[in-house]
Amino acid sequence: MKVEIYRNDTDCEPADAQAEALALIEELNLMGQKVLVSGEGRDPWTAVTQEQLFVLRNLCPARTPLEAYDSDAIPLRVLSLVREVRPRFHRLEVWHPAKANLPDPFLVGVKTDAWNAPLFLLARWGTELDEWPALERRAMELWVERRRSELHQIAAQVRATIESLESTTLSVAAGLQATPIFYN
Repeated sequence: MKVEIYRNDTDCEPADAQAEALALIEELNLMGQKVLVSGEGRDPWTAVTQEQLFVLRNLCPARTPLEAYDSDAIPLRVLSLVREVRPRFHRLEVWHPAKANLPDPFLVGVKTDAWNAPLFLLARWGTELDEWPALERRAMELWVERRRSELHQIAAQVRATIESLESTTLSVAAGLQATPIFYN
């Protein structure tokens, strides 16, 4: 089993600099920065970017609370990481493919219970871990396939509506919106 941990230790400051940073964050009442801090200092974890979120949502649409995850065994290195990071996060989730037999789940930390809480990519595991550019390509392929299908469905609705225009009764037409709208 391969494991990838997304710790960013290079961005962590020495303990004395962290203490000063924490004092300034408190003094300046920087609420956004407070979310990124735990009792142990600033986290060595990087918030998920929009591009990473796109990849995660497309490849791993299922989100399971860590406590309930039962699709496959969580490796020891990830369990050790969970013990370390649990106090720093409101909750931990395993993001995984909808079909349990597909590989490479991700461990994601959620900082608060807010709907827009910062997400942190903590780890992933599987028999073979593709490089991130390969994950990006696969996510784009899935998105294009799904988007194309959705647009074909909308096009079919539009064609059916156009074909039924002549048979529309006055009472139906009076109740319709002036400009047709199809949502995607």
